[in-house]
Amino acid sequence: MAANNSDLGPIMLPINARKLVDRMDEVTSSLDFQSMTQPQLEKAKQNSALIERILNNANTSMNRLNVILSRMETQLPIMNARFNGTIEMAVERRKLERNIEATKDRLEDRSWFIKNGGEIWSRLKAGIGFAESRLQNERPDT
Repeated sequence: MAANNSDLGPIMLPINARKLVDRMDEVTSSLDFQSMTQPQLEKAKQNSALIERILNNANTSMNRLNVILSRMETQLPIMNARFNGTIEMAVERRKLERNIEATKDRLEDRSWFIKNGGEIWSRLKAGIGFAESRLQNERPDT
């Protein structure tokens, strides 16, 4: 699935998390909240909502991976207890061990993405709040 409608460009999953975080940081750092116009503020809000959805999806994915990892780690001692010395059983056990390691790596990547993406999102939300307040104070009382 692709998401668009923002300065972040099209986002495809699976994504390169580091490139996405770099792009989020680049876009957020380039915003001038002190002189932001209402249309620019609306665009920043769209970017913020998109980042929030991406972070929520990453968090949901991380929760699912934790469940999968738990199930795989439960299977390993059972498989070891049943080990009968055959090549097939050794191959299956090694495959499970590799899957466990790969899942741990994926969890680590998502954790990094959520931490760093969350920091950028917090900065963006704070800037949006500042810009909203500034624009509201600039409106003439009618």
